[in-house]
Amino acid sequence: MISTILSHDAERTLTKKPDQQGWIPLHDAVLSGQKSMVKLLLEFDKCTAYIADKKENKTALHFAASHGHIGVIEDLLSSCPDCCELIDSGGQNALNVITLADNLDAKVKERIAQCLKEVGCRLNIVQITKPKDDDDGIIFQFQKGKDPQLLVATLIATVSFAAGFTMPGGYINEKARNRAKQFSEEVQLSKHFL
Repeated sequence: MISTILSHDAERTLTKKPDQQGWIPLHDAVLSGQKSMVKLLLEFDKCTAYIADKKENKTALHFAASHGHIGVIEDLLSSCPDCCELIDSGGQNALNVITLADNLDAKVKERIAQCLKEVGCRLNIVQITKPKDDDDGIIFQFQKGKDPQLLVATLIATVSFAAGFTMPGGYINEKARNRAKQFSEEVQLSKHFL
């Protein structure tokens, strides 16, 4: 019956329409662990795997990971393997969610983590600290970059670009030259007085 309704949706908007909580039909199917419904919704529109809820910015993979639905996770990853890198409002990807989940059995957590790692998912390292002397209640968040080689390449390109505009020996404008000349004359005068 659902496939008949979806087949009449020429504009493919039904699968992307959120409810009051900001959840789309894929989120509901994932939360209830309905693997066949998840598969049907993904066959109709794979883009829905990348849509996050409005409240916490969680995707279907986040929901499946937090509830331990291994079969649903396998379907999501086989259709959209790169959805594992999407992060929620707390800066956590699906592998982080599994790592921090207290409600799941250790074997289930290990199996889900293995599935995520097989498609290239890495932990998104997020450290939230609050300094002891911070009276304003400001929370600092530091994130480790996912690719340090990209950072190094960016720094090298920036320095090389800046070096192309720098004149050999530096740049001295007339004001600086006049100030230097005035300073040397003052030094010469002070020698005569001493």
